[in-house]
Amino acid sequence: MTALALLAATQAAAAPEDYADYIPHNINDMELVDYALLENEFVAYYGETIGRATLRIFPAPGADANGQHAEDPPTSGETPAAQRAMLDLLSRNLSEGTNALGEGYVTNPVRLFMIRIDGGDAMAGSLACGYIERTQAEDRVEEGAEPMALSDRICLTQDGDDIVSVSITTPNRPSMPLNVDDAQITFSGLLIGTIIQLASEGQAEE
Repeated sequence: MTALALLAATQAAAAPEDYADYIPHNINDMELVDYALLENEFVAYYGETIGRATLRIFPAPGADANGQHAEDPPTSGETPAAQRAMLDLLSRNLSEGTNALGEGYVTNPVRLFMIRIDGGDAMAGSLACGYIERTQAEDRVEEGAEPMALSDRICLTQDGDDIVSVSITTPNRPSMPLNVDDAQITFSGLLIGTIIQLASEGQAEE
């Protein structure tokens, strides 16, 4: 998890499209497939060693700034705006479901958590995350086969005026060697941290 230390809190004042020049083409063997600017939201797609991933960068939604009289409301990390954005994305996921498991599957309860990244004596950053696992219904599994599961994870952080989020979907079976939790969290942290770091360095040079 030491690679997640790339995530550093910044106070960028960038619009979503301003991140386009800082999108890495490869993160942990996940390749950039395509990207586009859609209605004030920058979207990039990655695949496929651990599944499919979508990067979204969009303006932070309005939210409680930790008290109306806060002298210095948070603008980085797992802020109220970041948590609201995560819940919005989870709500969209639960509403849309998936076609990848066929017509029959079970959706397990949503898990919410936060990842803190230590940087020396101070916290370097944090991600708000949500996790949804879906499993093939028993009567849909072919005889002699293991049930397929689909792990959806959303991790994001606030970076100044923007939300930087990664949604990743990984298909897996019980006997597969992939540690889905580690793979998804590491990829999400590296991608988000790299983009924020490169954007911050690019703005400093302007």
